[in-house]
Amino acid sequence: FIRNIDKNKDISAALIFGPESGLVSIRSKEIAKKIITDSSNPFAFSDISTKRIEENGNILFDEFFSMSMFGPDRKLIKIDQANNKITKNIKSLFEVESKSDNFILLIAGELDNTSSLRKLSEKSPKIATIACYEDNVATISNIIRSEFTKKNIKIEAGVIEYINSKFGK
Repeated sequence: FIRNIDKNKDISAALIFGPESGLVSIRSKEIAKKIITDSSNPFAFSDISTKRIEENGNILFDEFFSMSMFGPDRKLIKIDQANNKITKNIKSLFEVESKSDNFILLIAGELDNTSSLRKLSEKSPKIATIACYEDNVATISNIIRSEFTKKNIKIEAGVIEYINSKFGK
């Protein structure tokens, strides 16, 4: 999905969340690289804090619907530490009939099933939702098994468990 996010103009935002902060960071950077085609252009990127949005909800509208005469076709608007306090702002933004080519990247920590931001993201066709969780022993074992199988390497019983005990959680 991330591989083609820059080509999908129906998706205007992505919420990346979860307890695995390393994976959240990796996914965020992958999306940013896809959206920002010229990282040296200062008009290609905007970083807005959740606090600024809480204080002035119009700032999000202004950034999202702005068109740069000097910038790229698509600007990335990054909102770090996104939380439920900005859900109404995000919802209002996507209720507007106007179209924007800009992209909002919402980066959050863990959001439970009752989170209003997560619920909005999961229901909205305009927002991609990417959850980042820790792999468990079964998942890691499946990855190890798959890698051996891809390379046509036959392994003895117990090898997966041994590797998992050395590198898994």
